[in-house]
Amino acid sequence: MKHVLQNKKYKNRELEILQQIHHDNI
Repeated sequence: MKHVLQNKKYKNRELEILQQIHHDNI
């Protein structure tokens, strides 16, 4: 369960970074 939670956190972080990069490209 803890691992899944950490994985979710990491996924959210990845998404955040991707969105930032996308925003920079615009």
